[in-house]
Amino acid sequence: TCLQEFVAVLRELNQFAPDETLRTAHCHAVTRHVLLWLDQDTTGQVRLQEDDQKARIYPGCVSNPAPHPEIGDRFDSPIEMAWYMLARVENHASLDAGITENLELLLPNGPVLEGQMLLSSAKMHKSMTRLDVILFIDALKDTISSLAYTRASGKRSGGFDIMNVTFGTFPEATKEQQEELIDLTEKYVLLFLAMCILKEDLASFEDALRELHSASGFVLRPALMEQLEKGGSIEDYNQAFAQLVRVHASGLSESRLVSPAKVFELAFKVLQLASTTSNYWLFAENLLSWLKKRWVVVLERQRFLLTNPSLHEDQVKKAIDRNNPSSEIKVIDILSVMLPMLGLSDQNELERILSTLRNK
Repeated sequence: TCLQEFVAVLRELNQFAPDETLRTAHCHAVTRHVLLWLDQDTTGQVRLQEDDQKARIYPGCVSNPAPHPEIGDRFDSPIEMAWYMLARVENHASLDAGITENLELLLPNGPVLEGQMLLSSAKMHKSMTRLDVILFIDALKDTISSLAYTRASGKRSGGFDIMNVTFGTFPEATKEQQEELIDLTEKYVLLFLAMCILKEDLASFEDALRELHSASGFVLRPALMEQLEKGGSIEDYNQAFAQLVRVHASGLSESRLVSPAKVFELAFKVLQLASTTSNYWLFAENLLSWLKKRWVVVLERQRFLLTNPSLHEDQVKKAIDRNNPSSEIKVIDILSVMLPMLGLSDQNELERILSTLRNK
């Protein structure tokens, strides 16, 4: 792939510093610009440069024989960060180009904390895209370790600076730190299991539950695991979400339909959690496909469970068929027009939350 060819480029950059000549500055600057563009393309997130302009690939930017004289005034981040960005692209593209696997061998001066923070979120994205349980557990352990370290540093950003990186690796979170981050840990687990439902992959769902029992580096409450496996009393939001996920998993395993209200509830809660864990775009893409399938089933086999469907089904069809909105907006619009048909007592509050999510 082009990413493997990019490995050769970065290996060459390892051999010289950007401030040696105007040419070397140009090579480093253009390489980082391309990486920024690749990251933007694979994550779906706009990346801005120092001048607040969107990263673009301009004709001639690589082949230009006369670099701009001021390019040498740029201060590029250490080459290690370029390697981490390439590994991040590999994970967000859900590829296996050997970059992440061999990253420590490729880094000229060893691992850096700032890069590991970038990479852990990308590994989380890939694990959820592929429903790779082992990668998910590894990414979750990395995430909890980095967040624990950041909290312990006493600074919101952990005192990290990609221009002046900190070499080393994050220590595993202590038991006390793991307990402090248990709510976030559970939310990531619930999102992974919800993705199993959206992709209708019951085998990965069951594999995850089995592997989580022996996982280390983070902790889950026994009550949450019990709720996921066999049910129990509900005492908080995470346990309610766990029960909802289990209901949908049981529906898959028993080929039993889940009510339209439960379909709405899962989609709604997944959007909420995804928005707080920087996975909004990924889950919106998968929710959109899942909701389309579920709506067809609702109309064909569960229409009697809806309130005045003839007044609203055309609006649902329009929301599904609309081409312009992003996946995030489209999912919210579909849920918004489904809501009046479900007869939920908290409809007004749900409408308010959906409106807030739409305007994020």
